[in-house]
Amino acid sequence: MSQTDPLKKMRILVENRHGALLKIVGVFTTRAYNIITLNVMPDEDEELSQMTVSLRCSDVRFDQLRKQLIKIVDVVDVVEEEQNRENAEIGGNKDGENILRAGR
Repeated sequence: MSQTDPLKKMRILVENRHGALLKIVGVFTTRAYNIITLNVMPDEDEELSQMTVSLRCSDVRFDQLRKQLIKIVDVVDVVEEEQNRENAEIGGNKDGENILRAGR
């Protein structure tokens, strides 16, 4: 988890349950990962939410983290999101329209 590690972005599909975010963030905390960005928004299915997390780590450490997250009962799926543009992020608004935000 150094500055030389590549920037990775993962999308986590999680069930909307009380305490789910705390469990997921706890996985990052206990393994000393520094979360760079964290975005949470409802999925099309109101019972699920999508979490997008950005962090710096190696491919091996990313895969270990993915395996740990998938063990959490509330987590439905964990996938790596492709980085199309450096320092840019695609988000959405309440109407489902994509918004491109430049990084700082």
